[in-house]
Amino acid sequence: MKASELMIGDWVLVDDTPVQMHMITANGQYDIIKNGVVSGIIDDNERTPQPIPLTAEILKKNDIVLLEVGDHGPATPPAHRNRYERWFIHTTWSDTHLWYDRHTERWHLRDMGAARFKHVHELQHALRLCGIEKEINL
Repeated sequence: MKASELMIGDWVLVDDTPVQMHMITANGQYDIIKNGVVSGIIDDNERTPQPIPLTAEILKKNDIVLLEVGDHGPATPPAHRNRYERWFIHTTWSDTHLWYDRHTERWHLRDMGAARFKHVHELQHALRLCGIEKEINL
């Protein structure tokens, strides 16, 4: 991952440890937060941050609730009956849905035509772009 792919507050893995981006400089250096404390600068050439896969465990830890699995309507072909998971995100000012497509292994915010993503930092970006104030914690 490069600095251009990240925003302040994004969660990534550095040396297999989840850290949060604190500041990203133009020359490709990252200032990271580990366990709530600024813990130093890393460089693109030294240790490249890796994305954290978005999992059900991370969602549950952040009070995002699984509402239902699948589409069981009569028009739905049997191969697609348990294809989707619908999750519910509640905040003070808005509620929205997060969908998971088990076939493509991608997440979608709000509806199935929206952006598709796989990682925690991408969910953070999607929430920010939609104006949803939801802090994701690991």
